[in-house]
Amino acid sequence: MEYLSRTNKDRPTSSRRLHPVPEPQESNDADNTKIVHSTDDIVEAERELRFIVPTPQTKSHVIELWNTTFEQRQKYRSEDRFYPFAQECPVFTAYDGELISLDFNKIKPSSKSFLENWDTIERNVSSAYRELYKELKNDFVRTLAIIRLKNPSRGSKRVRDEEASRRNPLKGIVQWINVSSILCQYFACIKHKIFFQADDDFPSHGDQNSTPILYARGTMFEDSTDCAIVWGNIVFPLLVNIKSGFSILMKSLYVFNVSGAACDKQFYLFIAGAVLGIEQLSTTGLKFLHSVT
Repeated sequence: MEYLSRTNKDRPTSSRRLHPVPEPQESNDADNTKIVHSTDDIVEAERELRFIVPTPQTKSHVIELWNTTFEQRQKYRSEDRFYPFAQECPVFTAYDGELISLDFNKIKPSSKSFLENWDTIERNVSSAYRELYKELKNDFVRTLAIIRLKNPSRGSKRVRDEEASRRNPLKGIVQWINVSSILCQYFACIKHKIFFQADDDFPSHGDQNSTPILYARGTMFEDSTDCAIVWGNIVFPLLVNIKSGFSILMKSLYVFNVSGAACDKQFYLFIAGAVLGIEQLSTTGLKFLHSVT
């Protein structure tokens, strides 16, 4: 009942957009036949999506409904109404971000695989900047921190808290939740006989204009297989490692049709251009890429 109750919440619409929503490009797959659905079919499919309970048994049907209603979500994106849709469709947060990936692959079918293309970037960046962030032992986290440092955004007000940035050079992009604080919360709930939910410790911002952030439960700067993307007050649980979680975070910017923080414009543009191959690198990004190759 708590799961279904989320469908009754009214939310304001978002005015922040990454770029105009593109028309989905044609796939190069051998079977390129389009299935035409009537308006009634789409309306019924979307209605069912809003109330279906996600389980392993219903997953194939959810994916079928999701594919059927893609053009309707394109309309929501173009009209800045995607956030309230996401609020009213709890199934969207299920299946470790797979529904985000399905939409992204339709929006950007020519995108390269993040996981397949990342290793070369990581190896080159780590080798070129051996002296930076040596205290960060996780190679993926360290590489992200170096890319952020070396791709500052010009001409935009840097709203980043410098002291917090020293504590976490990825603050606002990837943040960690200490496991000990979770245990304290858990035992406090037991003491006061309050029902504890696993998602309660992921901090929701309550603001649809906030930047999506990847949270990880565990030790600071180390890997985790218990992550979540938080967008406003919507939590997308991800039982994947930080690298896979970050790849879904990148896809979410296009699926949610939002931008990263202004101070990280060059950071996200570099990842989208150099790793995913879906954006043109800026002068800043090109200089950095040349410095590591």
